[in-house]
Amino acid sequence: MRRVDALDGLRAIALLMVIAYHLDKGVFPAGHWGVMVFFVLSGYLITRLLTREIDDTGGVDLRTFYAKRAVRLYPALLIMCVALVALGLDWRRTLPALGQYANYARIAGADLGVLTHTWFLAVMAHFYLLWPIVMARIPKRRRIAVVGTLFALAVVWRVVAIAVMSPGWVYNATDTNAAALLAGCLLAVVRPRS
Repeated sequence: MRRVDALDGLRAIALLMVIAYHLDKGVFPAGHWGVMVFFVLSGYLITRLLTREIDDTGGVDLRTFYAKRAVRLYPALLIMCVALVALGLDWRRTLPALGQYANYARIAGADLGVLTHTWFLAVMAHFYLLWPIVMARIPKRRRIAVVGTLFALAVVWRVVAIAVMSPGWVYNATDTNAAALLAGCLLAVVRPRS
C-alpha cells in the first residue's frame, strides 16, 4: 500500500492534540479528539490493507496479519514494561498492558500509573483481533452496506452508552470506541485507494 503523506500529517496533528492535553488540559481540552482521529485513521488503514489482501488473494492470512501487528506493537511495549520494572515498578502493574486489557482494568478502577496510556493499545489490539475475521466474511459487493450498518449501530450504541454507562466505560471500552474505528473502516470501503 502506497504511503499517504496527508495521513501522516493528520497523525501528527492528533499526536500534538493528545500531548497538549496531557501538558495542560485546561488550555487544551480536546485531547480526546486526537485519540478519536487515531482510531479513525487506524480503522481506515487496516481496512485498506485487508480489502487489498482479500481482493488479491480471496481471503486474509490471519497468522501473518496477527504476527505483523504483534511485531509492530509488542517489542516496544515489552521493552518499556521491562524498563519500568527495572526502575522499581511492581511487575504486576504491567500485566494489563502486556495482556491487552488495560482499558478494562482502568474501568475496574486499577491505577495503571505510567501505563495508563496503554488503554489505547488494548482497544487497538481488540480491533486487530476481530476486524480481519469480520472483513474476510463480508462479500465484496456488500462491503459498504455491511460496514455502514456496523458503523451506524456503533454510533447508536455510543450514544446509548453515554446515557447509561459510566464515563470510564464510555471513554475506555472497546465497544464504545468502535464507532471511531468503524468510521475509518467505512471511509476505506467507500473510497478505496490503491
